[in-house]
Amino acid sequence: MILIIMAAGKGSRFGGPKQCTSVGPKGEYLMDYSINFATKYGINEVIIITNDLLVPNITEHLKKYHTFSNINVFSQDVFVKSLSL
Repeated sequence: MILIIMAAGKGSRFGGPKQCTSVGPKGEYLMDYSINFATKYGINEVIIITNDLLVPNITEHLKKYHTFSNINVFSQDVFVKSLSL
């Protein structure tokens, strides 16, 4: 089973990217709760799809908050560029 988190939106109505908003007492992002819940119940891979601008932020955050090693971050921009060739 794989958890796929869609985190590429700009969150213009919200005021910023929702998945990268600190909501927890220790600075946890919204996506951290999804990852923790999913891995607790047997999900063995996490894929996060985001945009080029958020990749560094999400990658650094994941290193600080997760020891689960099977998390992959992909940029939707790479896929869009490759599809338009």
